[in-house]
Amino acid sequence: MDGFVLLSSFMNPIVNRSDRPWTILDGLCNLNAIDNAQAVKSEERFILYAGKISRTFGVDILVEGFLKANLEGISLVLCGDGDYAPELREKVLTHKKIKFKGVVSHDTVLSLEKSATLLVDPRPIDNEIAKMSFPSKIIEYMASGTPVLVSNIPSFAPEYRQYQYRIEDVSGEGISEALKEVFQHTDAELIQMGQSARQFVFENKTIQKQCEKIIDLIKQVIE
Repeated sequence: MDGFVLLSSFMNPIVNRSDRPWTILDGLCNLNAIDNAQAVKSEERFILYAGKISRTFGVDILVEGFLKANLEGISLVLCGDGDYAPELREKVLTHKKIKFKGVVSHDTVLSLEKSATLLVDPRPIDNEIAKMSFPSKIIEYMASGTPVLVSNIPSFAPEYRQYQYRIEDVSGEGISEALKEVFQHTDAELIQMGQSARQFVFENKTIQKQCEKIIDLIKQVIE
């Protein structure tokens, strides 16, 4: 190999043993698709999780943390499918603040992301894949203009932190505390966080911006 395009800097010492040119392409976004999604901010406040409905991705802990937080006037909406889906359907029967939509179209997901109050990804961080991967939906989340609450995924570059709310302890109690802390902010503060994250994506993570990194890498390899 003459060069490497990596999801995470943790990959570099493992695959790039000869110290070839490399760059990180952690995620990219087509802002046109998001901007074309028809949605307005919902008057009913809700938290959205869209993705694999799996214990591997921490969805069971998210549900536990949401119920522990007991947030007034806020519901949890989940979209997707996975091994936790049957149990989640049972939870919905007894907890009316949890709404499970199952598998929906990507356009529907984009609309929900824009109309939600908060977007959440509780992915566990205590495994090797958390270092080597980057959750692509985080870029889409941030591009929506809705604030984002995520776990401290090791592959996040330091600059992401100022544009995200963070789950410091990926447990039921930790997620509960993180949710309560987020909703201590005013609506204006939440909107500002969401908009600043969107601006960060616009300036750094569009298809055009990320392709510039690959072009620069190709130039290094040629030289």
